[in-house]
Amino acid sequence: WMRRNPTGAAPYAVDLYDPAPTYGAIAAPLLPFTNNDERRWAGTLYVQDMWDATDRLTLVGGARIDPYRQTIVNNTTGGTGRTVDAPVKFRAGARYAVDDHVSVHANWGESFLLNSGTGRTGEGFAPEQARGYEVGAAGRWQGLDVGLTWFDIAKTNILTTDPIDAGFNAPVGELNSRGVEVDASLRLGQRWQVVANYAWVDARNDDATFATPRVLGVPTHAGTVFVVHHLPVANRTWQLSSGIGYVGNRAGSLDAVPLVLPDYIKAKAAIEAPLSDALRVRLEADNLFDAYYAASSYSRLWVFPGAPRTVRASLRLAM
Repeated sequence: WMRRNPTGAAPYAVDLYDPAPTYGAIAAPLLPFTNNDERRWAGTLYVQDMWDATDRLTLVGGARIDPYRQTIVNNTTGGTGRTVDAPVKFRAGARYAVDDHVSVHANWGESFLLNSGTGRTGEGFAPEQARGYEVGAAGRWQGLDVGLTWFDIAKTNILTTDPIDAGFNAPVGELNSRGVEVDASLRLGQRWQVVANYAWVDARNDDATFATPRVLGVPTHAGTVFVVHHLPVANRTWQLSSGIGYVGNRAGSLDAVPLVLPDYIKAKAAIEAPLSDALRVRLEADNLFDAYYAASSYSRLWVFPGAPRTVRASLRLAM
């Protein structure tokens, strides 16, 4: 149950940029915004088989059926929507070992996900569906692992901010995301390891309803670099790690001239120590230098700041 003030044409009651604000006025009555009763039942049956066609070629194939029943009652309008379906999705893949160090792979698959809630007109949303493929190569040598992957994914019915009324979600006709991902792990002796990854993503939507083809919150460039050190202490091995993560600028709104969330860098550090053969304690600090950044948004007026420096302690018991 939510309410807002006062109309769809003027969803925000206070104009911070009004050069001549009116004080002492009585606010208009709040109007019903969202009042839904949603119930769903869903199940999944998944079948997959993997086999070695030759000493170097491995194939995999699978199928998944997702029967579901979804009912949404809009208590504001009295309307009821029911959907019953059992979509079947498939996947296939292959991996070929060129030699003892290098392999190539290709994968193709489909996916399905129920959407929740209702849109501006009070109607429920069709399920999110996707299909995509990837091709890549991986290499493993003494002390070095490297992977390179090209991916291309097309999704339909992705929910994002409604371009007509930012108080609601709306589905994008089709969202296309393609790019390259690189992963590498370098071991320096017995105690040091450097792990890095980088992703370049070109994400666009083809829905003319939206004023821009950009996709909300998806950076073109992102990556991380971490250093891990294994430290012998009293016949046990402690693990110390630290690194940085980079997220490039992103569209923060779907206007013709969208709000741009600036890029940011966060640092992270952790220490993990064994208390016994089965019990380990871990202390980690995220956003180590307390960087101030915009984590996400869904319109010009709704921007969520990133979490400040956060310290966590945990215990892990291996049975």
